[in-house]
Amino acid sequence: MRKGITSLASFLSQAVDDGVSPDLAEVVTALAAASLTIAQDIRKSNWMEADTSLGTVNIQGEVQKPLDVIASDRMMAALQPLAHVSFAVSEEVDEAVSLNTAGRYAVIFDPLDGSSNVDVNITVGSIFSVVEASTLDQILQPGRQQRFAAYAAYGPSTLFTLTLGNGVAVFGADHRGQYRLISQGHRVPAQNPEYAINASRKMDWPPGIAAFVSDCDLGETGPLARKHNMRWVGSMVAELHRILLRGGLFLYPGKSIDGPGKLRLLYEANPMSFILEAAGGVCSTGTQPILDVIPHGLHQRVGVLMGSASEMESLMSYIQANPGR
Repeated sequence: MRKGITSLASFLSQAVDDGVSPDLAEVVTALAAASLTIAQDIRKSNWMEADTSLGTVNIQGEVQKPLDVIASDRMMAALQPLAHVSFAVSEEVDEAVSLNTAGRYAVIFDPLDGSSNVDVNITVGSIFSVVEASTLDQILQPGRQQRFAAYAAYGPSTLFTLTLGNGVAVFGADHRGQYRLISQGHRVPAQNPEYAINASRKMDWPPGIAAFVSDCDLGETGPLARKHNMRWVGSMVAELHRILLRGGLFLYPGKSIDGPGKLRLLYEANPMSFILEAAGGVCSTGTQPILDVIPHGLHQRVGVLMGSASEMESLMSYIQANPGR
């Protein structure tokens, strides 16, 4: 941790001194402020009407909840005044929203990841990605070209975890509603026999994933010779924050190892991969690094395998040894 850096504002000021664009720093400041407002909306959500569904469906085919739309609107409102933001791309909106024709940055976001968990008081989050793009076609670029990625986690405390491509910093909201630095330069532990996967979809897992999980379940008597813990929260932000801190694997494959999954490339897989790789993690579709995938659509889906370097190496050996589907 650099001496004197205690707040998000001081962190960004140092980043600008180190060569980060002041315009990008202003975008980050706006996203962080919006996340604090969304955290307040979530805290008040128990007093919303009992019917938590709007009855509308987004571009993903998912039924929208009031908080999904509120969070998306919060983000749009935060970005509209910024002259250097060209487009806003939200999970809840079909098309990219043009904000400023002279803008330099496109902001891509999942306004409320895991929103179905709000009703049962489980950690949810927002996911953010920023790329340089002044035209629509420039938004569709590999994730490795991101200029910034972050997630806000709304749980027992509100956290804002970010990378500008070189290291990861974690901030927590204090009692005054300001982000203060918790840690900087964190590295994902290379090993931890713990994996997160939706076991209800096991009939659709590709052979390599199925074989790996089966051997994990055998514990010390199996080929991996270790006991494994299985986790599943149903909130990507919660899953990945745990892995950032203590290691392990997050697995959400498609029905084939080279086919589309459920998670979206631009505003879920790419920003989370950018963060984890900046902390020494490994992120793959099963056939290539997620950050090397060339997008062909704003709401494109992709298989996601992420986690500790050593655990990912073991997983990939199973995938290579069990081709098919």
